[in-house]
Amino acid sequence: MTSLIRWGIIGCGNISHDFVTAVRSLKAEENQTVVAVAARSLENAKKFAGKHQVPKAYGSYAEIMDDPDIDVYYVGTVQPTHFDVVSQLLKARRPVLCEKPLCMTVRQTQELVNLSYEKETFLMEAVWTRCFPAVRRLVQELEDGIIGDVLHVSATFGIATEPDSRLRKMSLGGGSALDLGIYCAQLVNLVMANQRWSQLRTLGHLNSDGCDLSLSTSVTYPNRQLATLVTHCEVQLHNEAVISGTKGIIKLAPPFHCPTELELPSGSVSFPLPDSLPDATYMYANSAGLQYEALHAADCLRKGLKQSPLMTLKDSIRTAEMTEAMRKQAGVSYPQDDFHYDDNTFHFHQDRCI
Repeated sequence: MTSLIRWGIIGCGNISHDFVTAVRSLKAEENQTVVAVAARSLENAKKFAGKHQVPKAYGSYAEIMDDPDIDVYYVGTVQPTHFDVVSQLLKARRPVLCEKPLCMTVRQTQELVNLSYEKETFLMEAVWTRCFPAVRRLVQELEDGIIGDVLHVSATFGIATEPDSRLRKMSLGGGSALDLGIYCAQLVNLVMANQRWSQLRTLGHLNSDGCDLSLSTSVTYPNRQLATLVTHCEVQLHNEAVISGTKGIIKLAPPFHCPTELELPSGSVSFPLPDSLPDATYMYANSAGLQYEALHAADCLRKGLKQSPLMTLKDSIRTAEMTEAMRKQAGVSYPQDDFHYDDNTFHFHQDRCI
């Protein structure tokens, strides 16, 4: 039997609700459980724990970090807090699966990667897309050359948010690039094998709070390759991804960031979501697919890996570079852009990323 993986959950919002529901829906033989949750108030933590039958609740993030009965932490807090929370966990050598975006800026992302290497501790950005069977099949088809040389990738992600949505608030790390564009960027980088682009150009619209409501980005690569990324916080887009090669086209059907269907030149292939608890309710589409992510993270831990082979630390850095370039060209600036480092001690070892 596989060893038991005990999860600690930091943050009790909607995404943590979905993740815990997914973990609890895993088959018994997968041997995973959630043993503790933490929120900024004990009342919220207890409410969440009671709803999900979690035995322990903490009223601060610091308390749960000291729990010796936790094997890995899932960080589902608002994104401006990710850097501080994950830094503390890594310094204590506690394995981490952190919701996307891993950080607000490239520099913060690099700092966490450094810390992960220094402490020899598992770190994965929770880009669940990479764990879906449809995406893993996509990678295999591309490696097999089924569509020849890829020359164009197109990805769109737009949702109609309310005026008071978190995506529209600077203080909460809002903006379409970090919340939606990250899915487009990670897919482009996956297909393009993380190669450095030649040029990146972005146009978009900002709200009065300085958040990007919409972006349109064109990226060129060597060898005549091109990528097109479109994000929107005000209207629903088709939310599909299309990879075009010299011998054909592959499409990740909507919603491409959590896909259940892959359209190949030979026809469509379906990948049904895993079963959930009979009474399971989810806040987001296809969140039963978070089981794939939990299974993958647990597999990494059981194998003693320090990073995910599906979403490597290099993947996280390259994706952060793209989303940062996108939003900066549109004129978006976060307080974290002025994040202070001691340049005498900061050295990023990108060559250590697999």
